[in-house]
Amino acid sequence: DQLIAEGFRSQVDLLAVPCEAVLLRAIEESVPLILEGVHAHPDLLERVPQDTDAIAVHVTLAVLKSTDLQSRLVGRGEEIPHRRSNRYLNNFDAIWSLQSFLLSEADRCDVPIITNEEKDRSVQQIIHQINHELEKHFDSSVPAVFGDVVDELGERAGKLEWQELVPLVRREPVR
Repeated sequence: DQLIAEGFRSQVDLLAVPCEAVLLRAIEESVPLILEGVHAHPDLLERVPQDTDAIAVHVTLAVLKSTDLQSRLVGRGEEIPHRRSNRYLNNFDAIWSLQSFLLSEADRCDVPIITNEEKDRSVQQIIHQINHELEKHFDSSVPAVFGDVVDELGERAGKLEWQELVPLVRREPVR
């Protein structure tokens, strides 16, 4: 188990540099980003500069029953044959050990763990976690959420609900 964890950490360290570059570019260009994958380690959030208005949300998905994870690996091989589920199943003990390590890392970094049993429920929990993080950064007033766009829209912004402002934010320039 220790060797698996150490090997994983070595890979994470190697991939941290390109992941950080992707994060920094998204921040510089003010574009939303979803960076997903087993190598998106919670420590990666420490690389997000604190002097930006970027809001980072990290969650860890987990399949807590070994039989469920094995079924998913078999299904993955059926849906995408070149993924060769047999190689995953042949190394299942190592995969299970790695997941245990990842869950302990999530706990250590205070990252929410979402049980990935039912797709719709998992998506709802992820959205809830994103909203929870957003609440820390905004007071929910239209100007706080939309900033300069409200000024550009002038009086019109005060007459609109925030949901009506969302499509206007995407357009450039706002008139």
